[in-house]
Amino acid sequence: VILTTIFPIGPVPLTRQPFWSPDIAKAVSEVNAYLYSLKAKNVLILDSYSLLAQNGQVQSKYVYDTLHINERGYKELNQELTKVLSTWLKEYWRDY
Repeated sequence: VILTTIFPIGPVPLTRQPFWSPDIAKAVSEVNAYLYSLKAKNVLILDSYSLLAQNGQVQSKYVYDTLHINERGYKELNQELTKVLSTWLKEYWRDY
């Protein structure tokens, strides 16, 4: 099993700020901490938060909008997932 942490939010536009809650970033941190608590021999964690974050937000080069990443962000995630899978396969399937 591979679990992915939740990546941080992007910049919140002025039009959304009256309805936005700082509790969202807190909830992301809490869920990610819980996901890390599930790490085990057969449960790997892909830390998308650390991969895409800078100063608590998605790096601008990966931003599509407040809640979504762009193609470049998904490319980064896919590259990291490939590394995680490759490492796992080498450990558990010696012929890989």
